[in-house]
Amino acid sequence: MENYKNSKIGQETAQKYGDIIEMERPQTEESLRKHPRMTLQNRAKIFSPFSPLRGYDEQLAAEKQRTERVTKRILTEEEMSALSDRLMQVTKGMTITVRYFKEDTAHPEAPAVGNYITLTGKADRIDPVFRTLQVGDTVVPFEDLVEVSGEGIMDIDVYLGIREE
Repeated sequence: MENYKNSKIGQETAQKYGDIIEMERPQTEESLRKHPRMTLQNRAKIFSPFSPLRGYDEQLAAEKQRTERVTKRILTEEEMSALSDRLMQVTKGMTITVRYFKEDTAHPEAPAVGNYITLTGKADRIDPVFRTLQVGDTVVPFEDLVEVSGEGIMDIDVYLGIREE
């Protein structure tokens, strides 16, 4: 894109109004009294962006999340065993990262659809009876877990000393 000052129209304008283009705006005492100068901060408030439709951005985000739904992946026996081994190493207070499936309850469908969420926090509770893991305020059922990682969590072979990392 061409610079306006160097364009044909820009040069014509500069030639036509060149004698007054650099002049200050005329100000009389009366005009300043009727129309006082506004501070830059107040001028900025006038032109600041606003959201005329309250909640619209949140609705767009929810719709985007709804349209990006995926079906729940069924873990193989080997993956479930590895996940179980990793869960056995989790202790209360340990900082962990879990990836789990959150089903879209607003639009239930035959094969479960939803989103995969990654959550990092402290393991507050591990309940083998109800088969849940609580990370912060979020309670995740074991059957929705896909991945568990954290400092001190390793493959079972390394954990048992069968092989080295």
